[in-house]
Amino acid sequence: MKAKLIRDADGPNPDFDPKQKVSATNQPHVVIPKGTIIEGEKAFRLCQGSNPVAEPEDDDCKAVIAEYRKKRVAIHQQRAAERVAEKAAEKAETSRKGR
Repeated sequence: MKAKLIRDADGPNPDFDPKQKVSATNQPHVVIPKGTIIEGEKAFRLCQGSNPVAEPEDDDCKAVIAEYRKKRVAIHQQRAAERVAEKAAEKAETSRKGR
């Protein structure tokens, strides 16, 4: 699965030596530049959320993200329907008490 960074992002420094003191030349994280392709079974996670750092780069990642977004839309629609039903019940209760 592949995802392409759409902006610079922090990532693990492959040259970091945890046995050495953190310094300007031994940092645990480095900046990974925009456009870098991230490959791995969890690369799709970079494409999730309201402010993703990556976009799907291959068909596998695109399929996972399409399913994720479909589920998110369904959840938001369900929550909106529940809020509308709650407000209608509150309004009905208020008008019943007012009689």
